[in-house]
Amino acid sequence: MAEQQGGLLSNIISRVGGLLDLHGEESLQEMFPPDAPTPEPAVKFPEPVTKQQGLEPTARDYVEWIGQHEMKGYPNPWRLTAHRPPKVGGRQRESSAFGPGGLTKLTIEGLTGLGDDLEAFRDKLVEEQEKSLGPSNDPRYQYSDKAGTRGLNALKGTLGWGEAGLSSEEKEWYWQLAEKVWEQKAKEKKIDLDELDISAVDKMFRAWYGNRSSRLNEEYAKKVMGYVPDHYRKYLNAQFFKNREGLAPPPRKPRLPRKPRR
Repeated sequence: MAEQQGGLLSNIISRVGGLLDLHGEESLQEMFPPDAPTPEPAVKFPEPVTKQQGLEPTARDYVEWIGQHEMKGYPNPWRLTAHRPPKVGGRQRESSAFGPGGLTKLTIEGLTGLGDDLEAFRDKLVEEQEKSLGPSNDPRYQYSDKAGTRGLNALKGTLGWGEAGLSSEEKEWYWQLAEKVWEQKAKEKKIDLDELDISAVDKMFRAWYGNRSSRLNEEYAKKVMGYVPDHYRKYLNAQFFKNREGLAPPPRKPRLPRKPRR
């Protein structure tokens, strides 16, 4: 009886193997390689900080979402902006905005409370940005070509780092500077970073752009908000209502009596 069961089981395995076109251990390993690498996701977002009330984005999250918008279409985001500011009163202005966060010389040179390494990197970046503010025959200190430009000059706008770009350590320092700028913008706008909600984040994105046109600031904030993943957006929406719990509704304007018709 045991032999019959064993024979039946072998027959079933043989038939299933034939249907799957499997012929021995070699074919199984081809289909299911034991050491097959897990494919990397196309876009990486930092791990969220988990708190009791939900998933709260970090300062690094916000500045990286800004960076995704700022350098969309560039294989190497470590470069000067491609957009020269418009003339004001007939005078041509210049921009030193560099990298995915669009950090400008004027913004970062006023930062305080930096460690020795971060301050040294800040000073180096400011020095490089200063070289880009005047006419230069060196493409590294010229405005970048716009993303998608045919025959894009990869050297343009890369400052002293050239096409090799920043080291991994320098990139980390850059993001730390961007986080400091995020904190500075919050102080300027009197926004509590511990109580951020969807409305406050919108104001922060507008402040980051800092254009004289409120319409352009609004458009910029909407574009950056498009890079915020859904689970973070849900958290920020929930915070909006939570931050308003117990608040009195805004006073209504008294209704004026209508004038009698004649």
